Amino acid sequence: MSDNVPLRDEDRARLAEGDTTAILKLLSDIFPAWGAVDEQAIRVDALTGGYSGAAVFKVAADSSGILPLLLRMPGNHGEDPAIELFFKTSDPWIPAAAQRAWGAHPRHANLLYQDNMDAPNVCITEFIVGSVGDATLMNGPEARHYAAALGNAVGELHGLDSQWFDQGLTEKLGRDEQAVAIDSVENETTKQRIVELGSYQRFGRSFIDILVTEHLTEGDVEGVAQLGEAIFGLLDPNSLMGRLVVGHGDLKYDNTMIRSASTSANPDLVLIDYDRVMRLPAAADLGCYLHDPEPRSKKYPSLANRRALAKGYRDACIESGMDMREFRETEIDDIVLAMEAGLLIRSLWLSTIMTTLFPQYRWVVPVLREGLARAAKLLLQAKTDIGLREKILLNGSSKSVGKGFAVPLLFKTALQALKRRGGLKTPSG
Repeated sequence: MSDNVPLRDEDRARLAEGDTTAILKLLSDIFPAWGAVDEQAIRVDALTGGYSGAAVFKVAADSSGILPLLLRMPGNHGEDPAIELFFKTSDPWIPAAAQRAWGAHPRHANLLYQDNMDAPNVCITEFIVGSVGDATLMNGPEARHYAAALGNAVGELHGLDSQWFDQGLTEKLGRDEQAVAIDSVENETTKQRIVELGSYQRFGRSFIDILVTEHLTEGDVEGVAQLGEAIFGLLDPNSLMGRLVVGHGDLKYDNTMIRSASTSANPDLVLIDYDRVMRLPAAADLGCYLHDPEPRSKKYPSLANRRALAKGYRDACIESGMDMREFRETEIDDIVLAMEAGLLIRSLWLSTIMTTLFPQYRWVVPVLREGLARAAKLLLQAKTDIGLREKILLNGSSKSVGKGFAVPLLFKTALQALKRRGGLKTPSG
């Protein structure tokens, strides 16, 4: 891998536009084989960059022996409110460093070039020939194999040496992760309050990140903190899933890929997109698997599939040399239940960004948070109620809560909105 090719701002601008001439020049400077490729033989296909707003291209050539590459440029975060919010609460050094640290491992795309050690700027990796994960992998015919592979990949990730993370934050950014997390909060009093509420030593960045995002959106930091305490508090810090790890932070199914060369019974799974890498409880990563943002399957992952994921995770932890005797709650069903807490963490964060991503659904947020509060209460109760524990294992915490509370709360929320807009008068008015 070479990092010696100087790039000017105008070069980066042309690359971000998918300019064929600029791309060929860059590739020719880095990889000798591309120097013999004619510009007419190059194919540049724009791919989605997700919520980060990144410009992503597949670059291929009609020449034998030339493998396709993936070119990724950082997003322009000044044009879209959601992307702007995303970048306010992140630092570009972290995904760049994660790519460097993890790119040599088989569960990650091989890093071929990165022009800046301090920010993602221009990044070139192998192009993975395969399929992006989708909702069918949560309950389709091969879902159990996918779940096991995902659990194994995450367990392997959590077992990797994370010295690069803390060392890099100190050396490159001159501050620790907590300072990075609250950097976008301008008011010093609010900063200190978020630090106090977020309990970095116990929960890593994940809780603080939720509070900061809420501060930048709806502003109910105290309310979200109270709910967050109930959710994060479900995880024993001495348990396998409550321990802090440097994790992916956004492990939804479409941030995974399955290589075409593998079989459905033994999928070769690759983790992609490191924009939300952070220190977090292990359960927060696994819980993403349970959240279907586009519920095409209309079904919760079966207990068999969730157990397959939990077993894959634990097996990978053991293979990395971890002694299970050092932790509490290491049985398969303990991990499955902890995943429910991870799902609630994921959903709480989503509730803080929903009004920015989908302002038309602001009215849903109170209902979502009430459901999260009820689910957290049930999970706490299940620690001593064996019957409830079995019910949650079978159906998941959300289904166990039910939907009976939603309609009255929606009606109440609608009335309050009408009052604020002056469309409804109180009896005294």
